[in-house]
Amino acid sequence: FGMVLIVLFALWVLLMKTRLGLAIRSTAEDREVANLMGMNESRVAMISMGISVALAAVTGAVIVPLTILTPFMWMHPLIMMMAAVVLGGMGSIKGSFAGAYILGFAESMVVFLIPKGAFLKGSVALSIMILVLLIRPAGLFGVSFEEER
Repeated sequence: FGMVLIVLFALWVLLMKTRLGLAIRSTAEDREVANLMGMNESRVAMISMGISVALAAVTGAVIVPLTILTPFMWMHPLIMMMAAVVLGGMGSIKGSFAGAYILGFAESMVVFLIPKGAFLKGSVALSIMILVLLIRPAGLFGVSFEEER
């Protein structure tokens, strides 16, 4: 748990407090404008890919000793991540953290309150994600975007 907090904090500092983070965020927002502002979009994309691969390697190094590898072992975490982002709101890092906390708490409560409810654990995230998409598509902390053409 401590290692996760350290990696999250380091990633937040990298994205929010450095010139590289500014370049990554601006390139993700609009590649053409970032290129016009003098950022080498190909270099930023390669660095972003390298950071992604490094994070995947750290995740693999932590997970492999603890579990058996199967083709579907990442299905539940991927659903949880997608549901956390949808619940928190697209484009809001704080919202994604809040969404992950809410989903984790909801899953724990379902397992705790419902007898033999551990099999329902996977459906909690999907149910909450569907409700959020129906009621508030922008998420809890998301903003709605309008593009002018």
